[in-house]
Amino acid sequence: MILKNRKHSLTSSIVITVVGISGLLYAIFWLPRDNYQQGLIYGITSGLLLTGIIGIIYSIYLLRHPEKAKEASIQKDEERTQFIRMKTASSTSQLVLYAEALACLIIGFMGNKEISMVIAIILLSQLAIATIFSTYYSKKH
Repeated sequence: MILKNRKHSLTSSIVITVVGISGLLYAIFWLPRDNYQQGLIYGITSGLLLTGIIGIIYSIYLLRHPEKAKEASIQKDEERTQFIRMKTASSTSQLVLYAEALACLIIGFMGNKEISMVIAIILLSQLAIATIFSTYYSKKH
């Protein structure tokens, strides 16, 4: 099971790296110079390349050291780690909601009605999704 997960992780990292290289080549050879799109693609593909290469290195390391792979799998599934991950996600989500609400108010006071409305719609949709998940999990557990 652990070996299967590591091979899947290695395959995913290789795919991410290939997508990053493809995007980088596209930006270099086909996009016009000094274009916003080119800079955006450079940034995204650099992130994909870095993530893919680090993932490949880590997956190969874990494939060569099965005891470390087993230890990493146990730590990932440990109850304490899952609890910390859950609390972190919850706190981060609340902080982002407050930041969006503040940004909506500030941008609205600055006179940018359209941007303020977009942020308000995003804020409301996040609140609706959070409410739906909260209701679902409270009935499930």
